[in-house]
Amino acid sequence: FEGGVAEKNGIRTEDELIAVDGMPVDDASVFFVGSKIRGVEGATVKLAVRSGSEPVRTLHLRRQQAHYESVRGATASSTPYIRLTRFVDDTDQSLSRRLGRIEGNAMAVVIDLRGNQGGSLLAAQRCAALFLNQGEVVYRLRTKSGAKSIVAEKPAAYTNRLVLLQDENTASAAEVFIAALT
Repeated sequence: FEGGVAEKNGIRTEDELIAVDGMPVDDASVFFVGSKIRGVEGATVKLAVRSGSEPVRTLHLRRQQAHYESVRGATASSTPYIRLTRFVDDTDQSLSRRLGRIEGNAMAVVIDLRGNQGGSLLAAQRCAALFLNQGEVVYRLRTKSGAKSIVAEKPAAYTNRLVLLQDENTASAAEVFIAALT
């Protein structure tokens, strides 16, 4: 994540994880690998990573509690810019606060989801609902027992125009957010 522990310790977006504490991870599930990386705060974990055809490099990271700011940007201009880096439990509250700071003369708000790899579907649903009128469909959920429309439950909190930015790295819950608003 942008500004996260991994990035601060030299891990790049395209890096391939080769081993954790000397144990190869090529056939391991993401859940298993994640459990090996996480651990007691303050303890060190050794990661072997490779970037493309470069040689494998070893990084020693101290485990620490990760705190990410999922909403960033500048709202004090005629075209406010808000960057959503991921959808977590409090993203809708942070987004709502940012939207509340926008002055009434803004022509549109730019919401940048480039590189947003998703996160919590419920958080994305709550964020999209900030821009939708009560009863408007956020997304449709299909299960074994049938289809169900998930709708905005309150009137839209923000009704100005939106400009949504995405790229090839926008995925998952971020795509649901975009689809709900387009």
